Amino acid sequence: MRALVADPTEPLASKLREALLSAGFEVAVAGSLDAAVDVLREEEPQIVFASSSEMFDGALLCARTRALRPTCPVVMVYFPDAPDPVHDAESTGADAWIQAPFTPSAVGTLAHAMLGVHELRVRLVQLEKEVRAAADKQVSATSEFEVLKKLLLIEVKRSRRYRYPVAFLLVGVDSLEARAGGLSLEKRAQLLALLLRHIASTVRDIDLAVPSSDGRFLVFLSHTPREGARVAASRIVQRVSKLDPKTPLTVSVGLACYQPGPESDRVSFGALMREAADNLKRAQKAGGNRVEGGGGGERPGRRPTRVTTVRAPKSG
Repeated sequence: MRALVADPTEPLASKLREALLSAGFEVAVAGSLDAAVDVLREEEPQIVFASSSEMFDGALLCARTRALRPTCPVVMVYFPDAPDPVHDAESTGADAWIQAPFTPSAVGTLAHAMLGVHELRVRLVQLEKEVRAAADKQVSATSEFEVLKKLLLIEVKRSRRYRYPVAFLLVGVDSLEARAGGLSLEKRAQLLALLLRHIASTVRDIDLAVPSSDGRFLVFLSHTPREGARVAASRIVQRVSKLDPKTPLTVSVGLACYQPGPESDRVSFGALMREAADNLKRAQKAGGNRVEGGGGGERPGRRPTRVTTVRAPKSG
């Protein structure tokens, strides 16, 4: 714990210094504005006690402190004859004030209270950084997804033209807020990144797996019929459920497929995405930890008979 006492008068500065030392602080004393600014830059104090008098411009030091150390609280110090310390402290933007004569215990109590203010401000800065980082990642993910949507739109058109099957899997974390709502933004992002890695490693290297929205991932399976897509989706559900027994986490999958047939000319990227989203909602409404779409709901380990005879896409 470090404190700066900025006061040109030796008696008052010494009294503040002794009181802060008794309260467990390391103390630097500066007799001029320039010296106080040097301490702010080099020693990074967590609290500043700035004298406000004709001999020292505490208001200017308060402004410099705000610019150099935004999380550092400033306590204005007044002599006994100061006319209106409350109004003066408010006008300078100080966090607190104290007027002589004062006791060492009063200085120590005030210093520890201001230390709490400093710690809260530091935490607020950290939270703001986390929020900005999360927002930047979301913007980046959104931009990437928009590019991917264009590619997938082309791929769906190509599959319709050349008559080969494709499938979309929309993977959603079941009860995301209940399972990850208490995590920090950083921890939540780490969890979702881990899920994406496991999902991507479950499908083939020619398939695509990307974040779709918070707690959702889109998987595109090229040249994959409905039965094979259901097997791949079931593998994803099973793998996620086994990640960490101590922290149960499950996903559901909404499936949508295009297969060449009499009605195939009506297929579109938007229709497939809506079908996958609707099937995901049904899967989670039915209790989660299941696959929905392409022939009914399926829980891991309860695969329809016709699916068991189909060779699943190999993992990357």
